[in-house]
Amino acid sequence: MATPGPGDLAGLKPGSAPEMGSAEMEQICGLLEASLMPNGDLQKKVLSSMQQLGKRPDFLVALSRIFVELEAKSIHIRQSAGIHLKNLLKQNSEVCLVDQATEAFLCMQVMKALSHPTKILRHTAGSVLASLMRRRLDIGVIDKLWQQLHVDNADVVEGSMWALTLTSEDLLGQGVDEAFVQIACAKILPRTIELTDQRLPSWLRKQSSDLLMQYLVQGAFDPEKWPAGAGLQGSFLASLGALAMSQDAELVQNACKGFCSVIEQRWAVLSQDHIGMILGFMLRAGEHADEDVRREALAVWRVASEASALHPLLDQNLPELTKVLLANLVYSSADMMAMDAGSLDNDNADRPDSLEEIQPQFHKEGGFSDMDKAEKAAAGSTFLSEEWTARRAAADALDALAGYAGTHPQVCSRMLPMISDKLQSTCWKQQEAGIHALGCIGASCIQVTPELLDGMIRLLLSKLTAEQPLLRSAACLSLTQFLPGVIMLVSGSLPVVMSAILERCRDTNKHVQAAAVESLTTILQVGLQAGPVKYFMEDVFQTFIVCLDMYKVKNLRKLYQCVAGAVGASPELFTTERGQAVLGSILQRFFSAQVGDPTAMAIFESMASIVQHLASFFAGILPRIVDKSVRVVNEVGYAMQIFKQNPEEYEPPDQELMAAAVDILASAMDGLQAEAVGLLKQNNFLCILPLALTASSSRARQSGFWLLGSAAPHCKAQVQPLLSHFLEPLVAGMKLPAGLPVNWSAVWALGELCQMVDPLSLEPAIPQITEAFVGIFQRRVGMEEQRRS
Repeated sequence: MATPGPGDLAGLKPGSAPEMGSAEMEQICGLLEASLMPNGDLQKKVLSSMQQLGKRPDFLVALSRIFVELEAKSIHIRQSAGIHLKNLLKQNSEVCLVDQATEAFLCMQVMKALSHPTKILRHTAGSVLASLMRRRLDIGVIDKLWQQLHVDNADVVEGSMWALTLTSEDLLGQGVDEAFVQIACAKILPRTIELTDQRLPSWLRKQSSDLLMQYLVQGAFDPEKWPAGAGLQGSFLASLGALAMSQDAELVQNACKGFCSVIEQRWAVLSQDHIGMILGFMLRAGEHADEDVRREALAVWRVASEASALHPLLDQNLPELTKVLLANLVYSSADMMAMDAGSLDNDNADRPDSLEEIQPQFHKEGGFSDMDKAEKAAAGSTFLSEEWTARRAAADALDALAGYAGTHPQVCSRMLPMISDKLQSTCWKQQEAGIHALGCIGASCIQVTPELLDGMIRLLLSKLTAEQPLLRSAACLSLTQFLPGVIMLVSGSLPVVMSAILERCRDTNKHVQAAAVESLTTILQVGLQAGPVKYFMEDVFQTFIVCLDMYKVKNLRKLYQCVAGAVGASPELFTTERGQAVLGSILQRFFSAQVGDPTAMAIFESMASIVQHLASFFAGILPRIVDKSVRVVNEVGYAMQIFKQNPEEYEPPDQELMAAAVDILASAMDGLQAEAVGLLKQNNFLCILPLALTASSSRARQSGFWLLGSAAPHCKAQVQPLLSHFLEPLVAGMKLPAGLPVNWSAVWALGELCQMVDPLSLEPAIPQITEAFVGIFQRRVGMEEQRRS
């Protein structure tokens, strides 16, 4: 039997579910009113009651009636009914039991609310409808929404457009079926394009263009993905032109988004003249008063830089483009307001870091230019927000232009004079923009014009002693981009650069310290391998010792990582007297670090690298390092058990620290190789493996498998007796829901075990291991098919 469509809803009843009486409806209204009270315990009780009642279809019907029909109730109670209805419908079908007739009835009810004069109720109705369509797509409902885009009632059109936007967002995100593609191409997209007409109200054009952006991102106009949508490319391009002429910043912003995507995809309808006009518009939009418009407009220049066919147009616009990008690199008022006071304070090195300044160890770095990543890493998010700003977009565009400049020497000669003008400005913000720009393009320019290296270095060195801390930190970070060139060319600038960077490591401003340590880390990673930096290590060691006593928490973490990187690049240097003094200070801090110490994670990670490269040199003290690591693993493991038993009373423990402690043990195994047997005879720390292998943290399990795989080749006698404790978590690590990194680590550890241990000891787990491998192969085949499709 077919499900009723919107055209058949007039006499529809809510299926077989009995309807609640007026008394029960009042009780539900009382619950909804209680859910609005500012009382956390009361809200939890109400939510629990709602979850229980949500298993009854008649309760969902009652919520829809309160939401749509009870005009006597307050807007807030009715909105609450809609929100609870939406949340219940989001649950899976086993929890929220609703037959098709009841779903159709709920659709009918909610569709009525799309025309309500109150916007919050219309928008709540749209979110409920999206939840219903997520459960089961009804093309009839989509068609009804399209029909309502043609009526002469602003509320109906606005509500229907909002519902379509939310529904499309869900459907496009989860992979659409053919029926939806057909109605989208035949009806939704053409009508939505029509509603961007410049004669219509701005609010309607904004909603329409927002919806179009969703479809654009999902490839609705791509002939390979949606062949039927490709025929709309011309009309969509015309609608972008109409948006671009608007005085409304939000509409211009969407035009910029659309143009950037169209250029990136190189649509067939685009002629060279079209592209030239679009790039000209984007150049002008890069000077728009609204920062959001500028941010979207500047994104096109990375696309243009990476497409060789667009290089003639890029070269034609280069002088004006450079001017626009440099203007956007200057700190805006919003940027300045987002900074913490310490970025401008010349004397804050003795001030303790606040809790807000001590950032988590792990964060994403994607989406930023190399210069931005360096600036972000040095400053932390209290100084630079995670938000993609016009400044970041300008830096990203310059970073992309640097790649273009790397193959076109004349580009550097045209850009550098403008940057030099910024550096010579009397305004420190203009100078900072010039320094930042130099860091973005400098490395590529040097590749084609190495004779410019000394001049650029001198310019940056002169800013390292500037009065404004932001200039000093920017100069350190910009200089980092030149360091490979300085070192590889064994320039006469290297001694001056080393001296200046080490001096800035001891700066009185914490942000400058952080930037200098970032630069020093780069110098040591590149320069120790190349050779010439080794001659400056006595000064580096002295700086390490001073800074270990000088730095506060946030910069100490960076310094530990810097030391570890230097050990990895050239471990033999740390066997000298001064190198041992640095390691002694690190070890002292390692042994005194406690779980919960904000620097513990960084020092444990650094110790893993140090132990791996200096395991034999540390032979006398390794047992103490192992004991400390084992204690931390056991302490975190015990805290995990307590938390599982009493999650309401205890905070979840830091399993990442457990992972770092296990990494130290694995590093010792890797560093000692066959000599690891002697260490295990003193303390068979493999007994802590079950704690790591059963942790809820993916990283802790990866570390556990690294330790197990490292131990297997050299310590068979110690591994074999414990094997029965490892097999179950080993098999679990190869299966879902463990992620791919855990799967790979588990498979690698199993491979190491298979080569070394008695095959009979693995026999009990062979069926489970086989099942896990089959699952991995099936997932791989599925992913390959998905990529092909």
